[in-house]
Amino acid sequence: MTVTNLDTGASITCTVDDRGPYSGDEKVLDLHRDEFSRLAPLEQGIFHARLDW
Repeated sequence: MTVTNLDTGASITCTVDDRGPYSGDEKVLDLHRDEFSRLAPLEQGIFHARLDW
Protein backbone atom coordinates (compact mmCIF):
# COMPACT_ATOMS: atom_id res chain seq x y z
CA MET A 1 0.00 0.00 0.00
CA THR A 2 1.08 3.60 -0.47
CA VAL A 3 0.61 6.02 2.42
CA THR A 4 0.74 9.74 1.65
CA ASN A 5 0.88 12.50 4.27
CA LEU A 6 -1.72 14.99 3.02
CA ASP A 7 -0.01 17.94 4.75
CA THR A 8 3.47 17.42 3.29
CA GLY A 9 2.91 15.26 0.21
CA ALA A 10 5.53 12.76 1.45
CA SER A 11 4.69 9.15 0.63
CA ILE A 12 5.99 5.65 1.27
CA THR A 13 5.13 2.18 0.04
CA CYS A 14 4.70 -0.39 2.79
CA THR A 15 3.24 -3.83 3.49
CA VAL A 16 0.19 -4.43 5.69
CA ASP A 17 1.23 -6.93 8.39
CA ASP A 18 -1.83 -6.79 10.62
CA ARG A 19 -5.18 -5.12 11.09
CA GLY A 20 -6.67 -3.97 14.34
CA PRO A 21 -9.94 -2.75 15.72
CA TYR A 22 -9.78 1.03 15.59
CA SER A 23 -13.41 1.65 16.52
CA GLY A 24 -14.54 4.89 18.04
CA ASP A 25 -11.98 7.15 16.38
CA GLU A 26 -10.63 8.09 12.98
CA LYS A 27 -7.42 6.04 13.21
CA VAL A 28 -7.22 3.41 10.48
CA LEU A 29 -3.53 2.52 10.30
CA ASP A 30 -0.63 1.98 12.71
CA LEU A 31 2.76 2.41 11.04
CA HIS A 32 6.09 1.08 12.23
CA ARG A 33 8.20 3.86 13.80
CA ASP A 34 10.70 3.84 10.92
CA GLU A 35 7.94 4.20 8.33
CA PHE A 36 6.13 6.90 10.32
CA SER A 37 9.32 8.93 10.70
CA ARG A 38 9.68 9.07 6.91
CA LEU A 39 6.29 10.80 6.73
CA ALA A 40 6.15 12.97 9.87
CA PRO A 41 8.05 13.64 13.10
CA LEU A 42 7.44 10.86 15.64
CA GLU A 43 6.43 13.51 18.20
CA GLN A 44 3.49 14.44 15.96
CA GLY A 45 1.86 11.07 16.62
CA ILE A 46 -0.84 11.24 13.93
CA PHE A 47 -1.41 12.88 10.55
CA HIS A 48 -4.04 13.01 7.83
CA ALA A 49 -3.21 10.49 5.12
CA ARG A 50 -4.35 9.07 1.83
CA LEU A 51 -4.12 5.28 1.52
CA ASP A 52 -3.80 3.68 -1.91
CA TRP A 53 -4.01 -0.11 -2.23
